[in-house]
Amino acid sequence: MASGQPNILWILTDQHNARTMSCAGEPLLRTPNMDRLAREGVRFSRAYGNSAHCGPSRISYMTGMYEHFHRRHNNTDEPPDHLNPITSTLKRVGYQTAIIGKGHIGVHWPRREFDYHRFDHMTDALPDDPLSCDYFRSLVEAGVADDFDLTRKWAQHPECAVTSPLPLEHSVEVWCGNESVKYLRERDKGKPFFACISFSRPHDPLTVSAPFDRMYDPEEVAVPDNAADAFEGKSERQQQAKRGELPYPFRPRDRAHLQKCIAHYYGLVSLIDEQIGRILGELESQGVLEETIVIYSADHGDFAGEHGLIWKNLGFYECIHRVPFILRYPAALPKGEVFDGFVESVDLYPTLMDILGVDAPNTVQGRSLVPTLQGREAWNKQAVLCEHVKAYHHMSMRTEEFRITLDITGDESELYDHRIDPGELVNRWDDPDYREVRGKLLIDLLRFRSCPPLMHGPLIEGLNPADVPGYDTETWSQAHQDIHHGVPWSEVVARGDG
Repeated sequence: MASGQPNILWILTDQHNARTMSCAGEPLLRTPNMDRLAREGVRFSRAYGNSAHCGPSRISYMTGMYEHFHRRHNNTDEPPDHLNPITSTLKRVGYQTAIIGKGHIGVHWPRREFDYHRFDHMTDALPDDPLSCDYFRSLVEAGVADDFDLTRKWAQHPECAVTSPLPLEHSVEVWCGNESVKYLRERDKGKPFFACISFSRPHDPLTVSAPFDRMYDPEEVAVPDNAADAFEGKSERQQQAKRGELPYPFRPRDRAHLQKCIAHYYGLVSLIDEQIGRILGELESQGVLEETIVIYSADHGDFAGEHGLIWKNLGFYECIHRVPFILRYPAALPKGEVFDGFVESVDLYPTLMDILGVDAPNTVQGRSLVPTLQGREAWNKQAVLCEHVKAYHHMSMRTEEFRITLDITGDESELYDHRIDPGELVNRWDDPDYREVRGKLLIDLLRFRSCPPLMHGPLIEGLNPADVPGYDTETWSQAHQDIHHGVPWSEVVARGDG
């Protein structure tokens, strides 16, 4: 590889609603570092994740493939062997690779995904496996593990938005910022790096450490225009969500409660933004920021108050499908531009390869944005695709004028007319006036998807507990489950499991 290749810093968040940045038009929010990236790069106002589920979406970013082709339909599926993740391609041309934070891009246990995806360095914060989680171990060492706030105990808190018991310096956001700065200082300075800095939130639980829990006054938070969605003409599951009968997504009890939840969500976004500033500052202090491609994106969105809900896993609304997406690299890309064409997560891989002058594998299904951003080629993507195959057998397509969602097995098919209903309030699926439109869109959806027989990768157990020193299988498994469900670490230790 020729010397002088740029570094790549991919900042990835989990469940970030695309409207919740100051640069995206949310005036109350303070996100100066995200705004800086947009000001010095390109912000894509209509970027979409290719899956509504964390793991499959991240695999689409990593492989440039749609979910029904990479065949990883759940967070615990093992991808098939034919994938060519971006880290493999970069390692072949001399890059060192790292992932810091919430991996969620391989199989259930992070150490296995670390090997599979060809990372040289990993420091993980995946809460599904606290006992092997670097972040949790840092809490144990600091004596604050009983306050671990990423468990289901907190996610199922009836208030939803609560102040974290953890001091700010032990929050997962600050920890991720610390580990990122540490990696940037200790990396091999003689080789370019690809580093995925993966923040665990603003995904639930909305446990925000002080003072970010009070950064936004709930009474000043604007409620989205479509928050009063009555869910008329929608599926039974959506009716249950309206009545607050589902554990997920969360239905606040009234307007004031909704504002409080949004305020806490904003607090998490601003806390992440502060860590982004620290990471960019470290690159500047090393004199390599201008030699680094910086990407900011998310795996999928969040209701964040839209349709009167918090979180996700209900339909394929715009707020779930659309994601924030910013590219900063002044050496090859415009500055301060807002690109309003349709863009998908599968487009990131070929775009990066194009900047580097490296051939992308022939398995990549996305398209490079570079020729368009440099004014050499028109961008004519007519639609974007989102899938959630394993759990709900859904596929959704957004076009300029419509969104159509096909539920293969149930009653959750939907059709929204964005010309008159940008908030996606009125489901036109059974409207006789839209019968012809629905038929045409279904043909386009199936043609776009080019659907082969759905094939699922096998579920695997991941890391074998017998391989972990000091644990027998039964005890190790019980300790892991207890911590994940909120049993204090001190109780696990007292019982002799830890």
